Amino acid sequence: MENKFGWLEKKTPRSIEQLRLWNENPRLNPDEKHITLADFTEDLIADGNEKKHFFELLKAIASEYIPADPIIVWKDEESQKFYVAEGNRRVLALKLLNDPNKARKSIRAY
Repeated sequence: MENKFGWLEKKTPRSIEQLRLWNENPRLNPDEKHITLADFTEDLIADGNEKKHFFELLKAIASEYIPADPIIVWKDEESQKFYVAEGNRRVLALKLLNDPNKARKSIRAY
């Protein structure tokens, strides 16, 4: 029997800088442009409840991150860049923790 989930066993460590957030993520508003990390942040935390959960995620990653939940990435053959299919909020959190100056000023202090 063919193993449909063999790809789950193929874990390849990648630097957070190599990963791109996916513009077509269903959580994002398709009417808005997402170019910078601040753009993604603004859209992903537009709702007050989502903002609260995102801040909790930032705090958890900064204080006790355990990389057990895989981040699913696909490679665009044309651009040769890696895009996040699953784990966009975690990758966004890691990118902002790595370089807080890329966050919107309204949340940078957090």
